[in-house]
Amino acid sequence: MRWEFAPKRLSYFNASVLVLDLEMIRKAGGFEPAIKILQDHREKCMFMDQCALNGMMGDRSTPIDRTWNVQRRMVLREGTSGHLAPEEMQTGQCSQIIHFTETNKPWAVDGYRSFVWMYCKYLQRTPYWRLVSAKAKTTVVKNVRRYVKTAVNLARLTTKVSQ
Repeated sequence: MRWEFAPKRLSYFNASVLVLDLEMIRKAGGFEPAIKILQDHREKCMFMDQCALNGMMGDRSTPIDRTWNVQRRMVLREGTSGHLAPEEMQTGQCSQIIHFTETNKPWAVDGYRSFVWMYCKYLQRTPYWRLVSAKAKTTVVKNVRRYVKTAVNLARLTTKVSQ
């Protein structure tokens, strides 16, 4: 079964954004197979629920357009994302959902990365902006530093892609 192994390129889906056929899942016994995989083989499930869902679904999954789960490595073209080699990421596509994978989260005290500006822009439109800013001890200086780091990284990315 697929869950016994580390994720293989293009044969394993990322469970951050899913469209589920709940009627089919209910007819097949619900999510019990995924729960059973986690109960019986937790140590083999590197990405926990994601591995369990891959094991449960087997080959009955269909990938959605990659713009609905854009990840850092897809944008920075560093190595592969596990799903996509850098040269396979089509340029000019508009990201629908940005998935902040890896450890450098935009909400971290001094976090910066691609799309941090977009995260902050939309967060400011929510009632959570003040709470997140207070928890991260965000200041004007930290925001300026984050903006500069993001701009430098974006400039580096643009230079890399255009070469």
